[in-house]
Amino acid sequence: MSNIGWFWHRRRPEPEDTAMEKEERTRNTRNKRRERKADSIFVCSDHFRVFRVLSSYCGLGFAALMLVLPWQSLWAQTPGDDPAARAMGRIQVLVEERLAAAERALAASRPVGEIVEARKPSRGDESISAPPAPPNRDRSRIESPGPIGRTMLARYNTYRDILTRILAEEQLPVEVLSVALVESGFNPLALSPKGALGIWQLMPATAQRYGLTVEPGNDHRTHPEHATRAAARYLRDLYRMFGDWKLALAAYNAGEGRVQQAINRAGVRDFDELSRRRLLPLETRAYVPSVLAAWSRLGSAPK
Repeated sequence: MSNIGWFWHRRRPEPEDTAMEKEERTRNTRNKRRERKADSIFVCSDHFRVFRVLSSYCGLGFAALMLVLPWQSLWAQTPGDDPAARAMGRIQVLVEERLAAAERALAASRPVGEIVEARKPSRGDESISAPPAPPNRDRSRIESPGPIGRTMLARYNTYRDILTRILAEEQLPVEVLSVALVESGFNPLALSPKGALGIWQLMPATAQRYGLTVEPGNDHRTHPEHATRAAARYLRDLYRMFGDWKLALAAYNAGEGRVQQAINRAGVRDFDELSRRRLLPLETRAYVPSVLAAWSRLGSAPK
């Protein structure tokens, strides 16, 4: 066979399939598709069966849980185990401990005949009067100062003259020192988890608003004199804003914006009413009575 004949033989087209062969091929293709579809349906049915079993078990578990939960919820909601009551109890215990330490410190720091010039009434037109003192508390626990009371007493005696002089210059009653007593126990390095620092526990934004430098390594909030002057001006502004010492102290703790929002919601400017309606934070509702109690202790000291 010549080269041309060999090439023509290789390029010759294949004979076409007969009709019977085409029908057989089509039938085989259909059968394969049916087998694959049947296999997929079988697999899906297995998955669905497993899903139904798991769903039944989950339903039984959920039903059992619903049968148990109501009894546990009733047990958790008993009056003796109320979370709010527990929180108030812990706050009250802390307030009692701080007041006891304050009473011990004040009882040990009363020299007979001592006169504090800063406690004289201010002569300016913008003098600020003290709030009414709460009822006197039992003084039977001030006999032994204890280590906490002695530390607080030492700090109080260290900063007393400076702080009272600044408060007098800013036309505030000396009893405002009760705020520093409750806030930090007169510790200039006291730091709260929220970032408040110093004797008066000033936040960075508030300190900068009243002219204090707040920088790493140069934070005036730890300086007793600078911090006291800024805190006195802040408290004076709060008193002028709300016209009431209880609301001013609440704003010092929670922020003036939150107190004003509570006043707008209630339509009254009364701390006791706002506390009764629980429009103020729980911490603030316990903070103001503790400061006023310490205020009465400072006010009862001899002039």
